[in-house]
Amino acid sequence: MKITSQGQVTIPASIRKSLGLLPGDRVLFIKNDKGEIVIRKAQEDARDPVEEAASQFKLNMSADELMKLLRDDH
Repeated sequence: MKITSQGQVTIPASIRKSLGLLPGDRVLFIKNDKGEIVIRKAQEDARDPVEEAASQFKLNMSADELMKLLRDDH
């Protein structure tokens, strides 16, 4: 398999079929205990763990207010 300059690869049709993957589906790449990468179909309601964590840190201030706070310009 060849990786494009944008880091993309084509999942072979036989693998897509065995996982039941359709256009627009999401997949997960998981590193197992042996150091191998396993591909799995993501559940429909699965959220990106980074987006999930980021959603916990909503700020109730503008970017200017945040910069002022970070710069300690009270």
